[in-house]
Amino acid sequence: MKLREAQTDPFRRLAQRAGFKSRAAFKLLEMNRRFRLFSRGSRVIDLGSSPGSWLQVAAAHVGPSGLVVGVDLTPVQVVGENIRFIQSDIRSPELLEALRSAVGSRVDVVLLDAAPKFSGIGDVDVERQIELITGALRIARHLLRRGGKAVIKALEGEGTREVERALREGFERVVRYRPAAVRRHSREFYFVCLGFRGLEASS
Repeated sequence: MKLREAQTDPFRRLAQRAGFKSRAAFKLLEMNRRFRLFSRGSRVIDLGSSPGSWLQVAAAHVGPSGLVVGVDLTPVQVVGENIRFIQSDIRSPELLEALRSAVGSRVDVVLLDAAPKFSGIGDVDVERQIELITGALRIARHLLRRGGKAVIKALEGEGTREVERALREGFERVVRYRPAAVRRHSREFYFVCLGFRGLEASS
């Protein structure tokens, strides 16, 4: 984001006033209002959680009886009795067992707000995002409870259609959603997935 754009960004100013780690908090807040993602006591996995604003939002909504486990390569400076953090690549084969140990049971919600290092080449960036999505779907396949929910960041592009097909087979309802806080020129959007039925092993 250019300096002038950052200075005039209303979501950035709101995040600073509210104590959120980033403006991305307002994306999740909007989706939660629309789709009722969280309940008190929910167990949540937040993939790509740095700098921590989605951890903050999820932890506040699930309350002290809930649990939010964040995952990122970059350490997150967000603390709370209902927050755990695992420093890992989302695509790591070892992550699944670490998450199983951390959550202790199936979870209610899986979040993916991670993004790759962008190359500026559209097809390359879409493929890199799909790699992250594939890692998230592997975790959802093993750890998301039946009837659970997921929010998956995606980029507009040809390869994303295959992802959407897999999600529509695995969930009762899948909505393409673009929160107001997504920057105007961004190709970013989210799949909001409700009513988990199960994902094929190839996903």
